[in-house]
Amino acid sequence: MFPLDNKFHRRCFRRLQRAYIEARYSEHYEITVEELTYLEGEVQKLKGLVERVCLGWVQS
Repeated sequence: MFPLDNKFHRRCFRRLQRAYIEARYSEHYEITVEELTYLEGEVQKLKGLVERVCLGWVQS
């Protein structure tokens, strides 16, 4: 998840890291449709992993 193997991936991950604070408190936060689409896919993968781990923990 969130590979950092190229400039685009690293830039997207940095945008995600800064998104919570900057998107709420700064009118200068920007993200492209391409970056947002990529991050949406990565976040969905993370969500699936977290769900599997949590369900496994609850069921054990």
